[in-house]
Amino acid sequence: MWHQTANHVGVHIAGTLPCVFTADTKKVFRILPIMGKKTKAIIENRKFFCDNPDCTIATFAERFDFLEQNGKKTKRLIDKIIEDISLNTSSVTASRTLKDGIAEVGKSTICNILKKRDTAP
Repeated sequence: MWHQTANHVGVHIAGTLPCVFTADTKKVFRILPIMGKKTKAIIENRKFFCDNPDCTIATFAERFDFLEQNGKKTKRLIDKIIEDISLNTSSVTASRTLKDGIAEVGKSTICNILKKRDTAP
């Protein structure tokens, strides 16, 4: 749960307050095509510093539901890659198909996505 006042942000992590806003960084990631065009999204990701000595996490950033922690593609794009394209073709063919109209995705990325999906609990 977040609440913000000026530069102080209250974040309920193990009951610690307050945490201080430190910087905005740009996060770039790929999303599904819009009107047939490959699309990148850029958002500002806020970073915070907790100055409470009892807090185990000193620096942390916002997380978004639609991205993995260090993800470069949205979950919807990954689902599209898995369900519609890569399960029916080889990774080389799937990569070529994706590069033609959806997103720049290499064959090794497709293999990594499929490997993560198969090992997920």
